[in-house]
Amino acid sequence: MTDTSKGNAGGQYGAVSVTLFLCLFASQAAVIAMSPVLADAASDLHVSTATAGQLRTITGLAAGITALLLGAIVGRVGLGRQLLVASALLALGSVASAAAPTFVLLAFAQLPVGVGVAVLTTAGTLAAAEWVSPAVRTRALSWALIGQPAAWIVGMPLVGLLGERSWRYGWLALPLVAAVAAGILVASRAGQPPARSRPASARAALADRTLARWLTSELFANAAWAGTLVYAGALFAESYGTSTKLTGCLLAFAAGAYVAGNLICRRLVRREPRRTLVLLAVSLAITDSLFGVARSDVAMSTALLSSAAFIAGGRTLIASAFALATAPELRLAVTSLRAATMQFGYFAGSIAAGAALALGGYSALGATMGLLFLGAAATLARRPTSHRIPA
Repeated sequence: MTDTSKGNAGGQYGAVSVTLFLCLFASQAAVIAMSPVLADAASDLHVSTATAGQLRTITGLAAGITALLLGAIVGRVGLGRQLLVASALLALGSVASAAAPTFVLLAFAQLPVGVGVAVLTTAGTLAAAEWVSPAVRTRALSWALIGQPAAWIVGMPLVGLLGERSWRYGWLALPLVAAVAAGILVASRAGQPPARSRPASARAALADRTLARWLTSELFANAAWAGTLVYAGALFAESYGTSTKLTGCLLAFAAGAYVAGNLICRRLVRREPRRTLVLLAVSLAITDSLFGVARSDVAMSTALLSSAAFIAGGRTLIASAFALATAPELRLAVTSLRAATMQFGYFAGSIAAGAALALGGYSALGATMGLLFLGAAATLARRPTSHRIPA
């Protein structure tokens, strides 16, 4: 791929960071648009909360398939154009979601949303390596990834407040506006040419046992975290009777902890990643399980979710840096495959969490997500890796 920003670690770094921040902000805004109002939307559309939560499985399936297919088009379509098209699709899906009169039509509206989320996440992460010099890559990646929890911090209270009137307004005020803003910022890069060199295929990346094991671990971890996020708002609403406004504020507080974890764990990026990721996965298994099981009061649940979010913020940064530190010819394949694990993780995590919730309530949900995190730790713990993130 062509580094379009060599020698511009100053001004271009700032512009790129803001652009990618907003791209990932928009993608996450679509993911969390239903979280604080899931129970209300389920009631309005005459389905159960567990059923409404399966909307995320549709988004995750569409996004996962899209992420796998991105490698086939990257040689013909530049990253800027990919991000512009993704922003348009996300805007379209947001409008369709807000207007959907039935649960079935709302489910269909998640298809363009899923495609947009996949491209914004994959191309946005990859651009952190392609649009800036290696000297500022980790900082650019960190700021881009902060766009995701920032969507929680801004969006959760906003969606919760608007949810007092209708769950539909959140789609218009959050992902739609964010998608339009992201599209405006990436429009100037839409004319940039695609990669000159042909990237390696996904098969070549999976042939590396270290990478294959890491991707499997990512699938487990993403499934666990996705299942937690989908039903976190409903846990507060149904366990403690919190309003949509208060629920949104509590989730935003947890997102602030995620940002803190991202920033503090920057210093861990250059360490050997396997042991760090194993330790973080085990810590998440404990805190996530307790979030579902130990529901004594609102303060306790908020503290446990915030602790899990802090750890997840650091884990996401380290895992993303690992992907971008691979050889240039493998970077696209690894980044696309990791994005696929994120989206298929949402698909699998939503199904697993919904089934656990339906069968055993929030205690079963917490235990199930904890087991998935333990699976992520066990997969990486089986064999050490020599892959280190360069300074």
